[in-house]
Amino acid sequence: MTMTDNPITSRASLADHFGGAPAGPSTDYLGRIVFVSVFEGNTDLDKVTQVLADLDLAGFAPKRTAKSDIFRKVTNEANRRTQIDLNDGKYAKVMVRKVSDDEKEILRRLVIEVVDAKGKQLSYESAFDLAFDRDHTAKAEKRTPAPRFKVRDLFAPLDPAAAEAARNVAYELRSEYTKRDGTVDAAALRATVNKALGGASAISVRKTGGAFFVPEANAEATDKLKALSVLIPQVDIWVLPLIDTPEQRAKIEAALNDDVAAEVAKIEAEMAEMVAEGNVSKRRMATLLAEHAEVTARADEYRGVLSKELSTLKDRMTMLGHQVVQLSLRAS
Repeated sequence: MTMTDNPITSRASLADHFGGAPAGPSTDYLGRIVFVSVFEGNTDLDKVTQVLADLDLAGFAPKRTAKSDIFRKVTNEANRRTQIDLNDGKYAKVMVRKVSDDEKEILRRLVIEVVDAKGKQLSYESAFDLAFDRDHTAKAEKRTPAPRFKVRDLFAPLDPAAAEAARNVAYELRSEYTKRDGTVDAAALRATVNKALGGASAISVRKTGGAFFVPEANAEATDKLKALSVLIPQVDIWVLPLIDTPEQRAKIEAALNDDVAAEVAKIEAEMAEMVAEGNVSKRRMATLLAEHAEVTARADEYRGVLSKELSTLKDRMTMLGHQVVQLSLRAS
């Protein structure tokens, strides 16, 4: 398994940078530095949902991925496979092509191209149809169970080695679909952790991601996240108390400015896009107003955390607020 970053190197360098080592029971802390790494792989969704509920984090639970979306993702990923050595100087490349997507089924076709050592095409054949059965539920109710992911042999005129390679890929894809059904992947777990951190008013303290600051008032949330990493081994979370010093306050203020600047730039880009498209809708503006309110609330909270007015940040948020309100008046 691989990780999103190197936890040893990144943790050590950030710990040194922020001076986050504990200094005894009488030390005042500004907050917590939280390091997050997520291993690639899949974890049972029901387990993740139950763990989050037990930790009072149910509101951040990932949604169940639609079976049809799993089918699409698994079959699309087949196109990233490398060539298969068929021996005798021949190589096969397996590809999956889109055929149809309707109310009954999603159909993909597995084709196989055989080339020689110089890349000259020797054959190109449709080998199998891969189908996702949308009528599965109705059939199950009639007590005629059928797999959702169907593999249909097209009996292409392939030499034995190429035919075996195509068959292996087809059934590996079906096996991968079965393995992923009812699970969450690393991306979904990262999103869950990031949402939980957002609920604790966290800000990123590293441009490449994976490290966050959480105000001391929300330290309980970091305890829950540490428990999550114990119960879900795919998630690795490490927390350091951050000593309250003028130097650390300055660093957190700089990180806050970067965090807010990124959010402001995102909102401004969305507004510019709406104006360019001539599509200033009430629904999109409601989303922007909510995003602005969220960023403003975070900036207000950090004025208290840092015991500082943050006037430049306040002025920028006020100006952005005026722009959002003015644009919302044009919403249709």
